[in-house]
Amino acid sequence: MPIRLDQLCQALKEEGISVLSCPDQAVELSSVATLSSAQPDQLSFLANERYMAQLKTTRAGAVLVTAQHADQVPSGTLAIVVDDPYFAYAIAAAVLHPAPVFEPGIHPTARIHATAQVDEQAAIGPFVWVGEGAVIEAGVQIMSHCHIGAEVHLHEGVRLEPGVVLYPGTQVGAKTRIKAGAVIGSDGFGFAPRQGRWQAVPQLGRVIIGERCSIGANTTIDCGAIEDTIIGNDVIIDNLVQIGHNVQVGDGTAMASQVGVSGSVKIGQHCILAGQVGTAGHLHIADGAHIMARGGGTSDVEAAGDYAGFPLMPRKAWQKMVVYERNLPKMHQTIKQLQQALKAIEQELDQLKGTEIHDERH
Repeated sequence: MPIRLDQLCQALKEEGISVLSCPDQAVELSSVATLSSAQPDQLSFLANERYMAQLKTTRAGAVLVTAQHADQVPSGTLAIVVDDPYFAYAIAAAVLHPAPVFEPGIHPTARIHATAQVDEQAAIGPFVWVGEGAVIEAGVQIMSHCHIGAEVHLHEGVRLEPGVVLYPGTQVGAKTRIKAGAVIGSDGFGFAPRQGRWQAVPQLGRVIIGERCSIGANTTIDCGAIEDTIIGNDVIIDNLVQIGHNVQVGDGTAMASQVGVSGSVKIGQHCILAGQVGTAGHLHIADGAHIMARGGGTSDVEAAGDYAGFPLMPRKAWQKMVVYERNLPKMHQTIKQLQQALKAIEQELDQLKGTEIHDERH
């Protein structure tokens, strides 16, 4: 969606971005592009100094940069000076490339229970099922083939992509986006063992998701066993993540793909769990903990910081251990040589002892 430069700068300011300099020129931008491919009607940005060479040769109409790099913008390209170019780019890209907006209304193939409450400003797509007592507020967009269970509550501006399943009682906060194929509120993995068989334990809780969250495609979040599974505000969860029953995730936490969180884990605020991180159940992860890819949590993480390895340890300790592991073949060879040398010394000592005994007898 084309927009004038002054309008774009105003949109950035409205989102709390500090715009230090916005050229007063009647330039209209149509889209975003990389520094190397941008054309005169496009916007780009510099957030990493490794792309400085591309900045100096870009043909973009305007570039988001910090004050430190403004003098590197070539003539013919306008510099929009901001405090955080990458965050500013995220806002600008959303302005220039808005998500499709569906017209309010209910598709004729959708099935809505008579007791469900659907705001007239909500959009419900083809083959959607909305169950008994569900509440769908204004601005909600539900794409095709979604299943909305009984007593589900979708707050204002929620967006469900195709094939999302929300089990009964699920609550989704305002402006949260749930991507295709996600399953929210299915039974947690609860079974009682007895004499070689497994008895399923009824899962009676719900899933409560906060505001402005992003839930990735084919991610699953299980309902609580008795109490609820709770996802805080501003949480971002990648594709293919599994969150077990009774888990609590604090505000602003991020999880990358293939993370697995076992039941009853409590994750603090502003944590980062990188790809394929796994945890044992009933752990506590402190606010501000950052766990590197494939880290394995087997005990509580009691303080903010960077962690890695299995079992988890502070990142610096893990890095030292990795260095030691890489040196193991060399260390093994050294030990082998030392053992051989020691054996030779022992043989020489034995020979000397034998000679001394022989001399004493004569």
